[in-house]
Amino acid sequence: MKFKIRFASQIVGLFVLGGLVALVGVLILLGVNQRWFSKNYHFYTYFSETHGIKPGMGIQFKGFAIGKVTDITLDEDNRVKVFLYIEDRFYDKVYEDSVLAVVSNPLGLGGGLVFYQGKTPTPPLPEGSLIPSLDFEEGRRLVEEGRVDVPPGADAITRLLGEVEPVLQNLNTVLLSLDRTLTTVEAGLSGNEGVALGAVLQRIEGIAANIETLSAGLSEVEGLVPRLLGARGSLAKILDDEMELYSTIEASLSELEAAISNLRQFTEFLTSTEPQLVGTLEEGKQAIRRGRDVLEGIRNNPLIRGGIAEEQTQETLLEPLREGAFR
Repeated sequence: MKFKIRFASQIVGLFVLGGLVALVGVLILLGVNQRWFSKNYHFYTYFSETHGIKPGMGIQFKGFAIGKVTDITLDEDNRVKVFLYIEDRFYDKVYEDSVLAVVSNPLGLGGGLVFYQGKTPTPPLPEGSLIPSLDFEEGRRLVEEGRVDVPPGADAITRLLGEVEPVLQNLNTVLLSLDRTLTTVEAGLSGNEGVALGAVLQRIEGIAANIETLSAGLSEVEGLVPRLLGARGSLAKILDDEMELYSTIEASLSELEAAISNLRQFTEFLTSTEPQLVGTLEEGKQAIRRGRDVLEGIRNNPLIRGGIAEEQTQETLLEPLREGAFR
């Protein structure tokens, strides 16, 4: 037995149309939820290393996700360049002097990229601008100058993060210096680097013994100091000469002063005649150049290109006395 439904095709078409409308509605709701129809404002920043940043990582601002990382690359200066976007509903929060920081999990604040807003309200940064990070001096300077709105709890962490890298670099430098020092000491003790350090220490011990002997001599009552500086010492005998030594020294100083005065006058004379000497030397150089040009012209002259004839030896008509016969 067959049942017939009137308007069956119309009912099927109505269900199909309803399904299509529902599908379009779901797609629209999904697009709104996924922000398919919203504008994103793109920026970039630099970090010293990746810090675990990956494309798709969210950017947090006071607990809200305001954007995401889109791409990561390495520039010519070996800096990590991070491309990101801020959603249009948070774009007006991107003041000047805003910075970005990476918060790691061990610090208890949750991992991710954190946005710190500038303190002074300004128009939003133009799209495509640089947002400094705390990995470099520009971002740390903004925080130190108090131009960034950093929460009190995160302020200490931010300063700590800014100081960790310099401390690690200094520690690495100290460790390298210590390693080189230990290598040098080991080579010195073994004698591989020039004179062995053991021999040097032996020499130092000998010098210390000599100093100890000298100190003992100085501390004795009849030691070196009384013999030199005592009333009957050598220096007293030298100085007790009725001012003869003083007179000799004074005469020598007077002669030295006269010599210095003469030298000063000679120097002043040279200074005053320096322009004339320079002019004379320059004229001499010009005369030498002209003489060289004249010789070059004579050498290239076709009339005398044959050169200067050699001097012919003229035979003498007189015989030497020793070649003649003795009479």
